[in-house]
Amino acid sequence: PCERVSDLITTVPPAKGLSKLQRSRVLAAADKLCALQTQSNQQPKRKRALLIVLLETGMRISETLRLTMEQFDGKYFRNVKRKGKRRDDVYLSPEARIAIADYFEHERGKEPGPIFQSRGGAPMLRKDADRYLKQIQGMANANVPDEEHVNLHAHLMRHTALKQAEQKFGRAFAQKKSGNVGMQHIERYVQPSVEDYERAMDKLYT
Repeated sequence: PCERVSDLITTVPPAKGLSKLQRSRVLAAADKLCALQTQSNQQPKRKRALLIVLLETGMRISETLRLTMEQFDGKYFRNVKRKGKRRDDVYLSPEARIAIADYFEHERGKEPGPIFQSRGGAPMLRKDADRYLKQIQGMANANVPDEEHVNLHAHLMRHTALKQAEQKFGRAFAQKKSGNVGMQHIERYVQPSVEDYERAMDKLYT
């Protein structure tokens, strides 16, 4: 019955992600919150650690909020439950390790339980994680032209991390970092933006 039906050809949209400038502004905003939010219940170092872990690992927010202290060995998150039935060891960059250590030392401590937790010790809720990222977003967008504003959310950090890995080290590294099973799943994260494509084409024969 489908003999005369043509195959549907779709175009993979350009990957989303923070530019280098936006990434710098977001990290600076998280640092500024640490300086301004001095009440114990505000826990700005927890917000900063969450941001940097998402940016550096490319993990999904659901994976990140499920992490427990037993999975952290100082360098890796071990036996992380990924999408489907897959489990992975997730490497932490030095920047992420420093942010987590700072959070543990000044706010959380090292008691058993969720790494990113509420004041009562329960796992951080997704809605609270989103709210914390919006606080950083507000600080990052202050005194910045509207056209340069960033809409900060967890999946944007995943796009940023995987696209950066692909640009620096190739698609195989991005695929391993993603926690996805097949190479085909990485495609939507690493497509060049229109601006990046145009710059590359301008330099192609120069």
